[in-house]
Amino acid sequence: MAPTKYHEAQPTLKINLGLLSLSLFTTVILVLHTGGIYPLRFLTEMEYKAYDARLRFTLPGGIDPRIVIIDIDENSLASQGGWPWPRHKLARLTDTLFDTYNVEVLGYDVVFPEADDDETLLRLREIANDQAVGETIKALLEETSGDDQFASALQANNVVLGYAFDSNTSSTSVGQLPDPVLEHVSLDLVNAPRANRYTANLPIFQSGAAGGYFSLLNSVDSDGIIRRHALLNKFGDGLYESFSLAVARNYLGLDLDPVIDDSDPDYPILEGLDLGVVAVILDHQASVNVPYQGPSGSYRYISAEDILSLHLVYDPGWYIHAEGRAEFLRDRVSEKKP
Repeated sequence: MAPTKYHEAQPTLKINLGLLSLSLFTTVILVLHTGGIYPLRFLTEMEYKAYDARLRFTLPGGIDPRIVIIDIDENSLASQGGWPWPRHKLARLTDTLFDTYNVEVLGYDVVFPEADDDETLLRLREIANDQAVGETIKALLEETSGDDQFASALQANNVVLGYAFDSNTSSTSVGQLPDPVLEHVSLDLVNAPRANRYTANLPIFQSGAAGGYFSLLNSVDSDGIIRRHALLNKFGDGLYESFSLAVARNYLGLDLDPVIDDSDPDYPILEGLDLGVVAVILDHQASVNVPYQGPSGSYRYISAEDILSLHLVYDPGWYIHAEGRAEFLRDRVSEKKP
């Protein structure tokens, strides 16, 4: 007896059901992975490698002439003394950069949470408490306070001070935060990392300068490489901008406006930031891809000693980032990049 058409269709039906089940299973796994519900390590690593390869291929390369890093290096420490430097020296560094080298903006990747503890000043204060000439010395000290000089230099120039956000809940915050940004935007519209504490600058300094955080909250990928950076962090009832965003805004002289996606009236979200000349689109953690210029050496490093001793020839159009690069001044979670 010849097989019926029903019997002939059975193998094909079984194959189709198997392929359908496999496709459905694969789709569910991919949805769980991309949604972050159940990430698969091997897929994540493949995505990282693909992104890194594409980034290396599209790097601008060369040295960006606009950005100069003032390096508190071993040469500077040997010539100017060990770190921390007295504040009057930082005031001179700041004024020299603006008055002699005409920089557009200066960013300090250093936190100043405590008052100047210059040993000479401390000793003079001790003498002032014990000697009959104490009032005269006290008046002189007030006039020459390194903190006052540094505060005046900050207030007179376009400077951004950095401060640190972290997730530590076991200690109290230190210093004064700058004013929050986007104060008219509800925090419910923003999915950004939330900090639990901060280490910030003395009020005398922060009140005369702009400010931006440096934080690695949610920025380090599972392989230890930084590919994205949050431009906004939540703290308390406010939103705060990153150090890099604050430097860029102060260089361009632009305000910060929100870009709200209200296509769904019931669930509006902050989609990006409008800087006037450019709109920056944010991801679901208020982050952007780090626009790496190239490998190490893509920015010009200048020794702080060359600035303080006026050995450097003026080059117009700089905006400056000051940092400590001597090995014992480093405080980095990861120096890796793609």
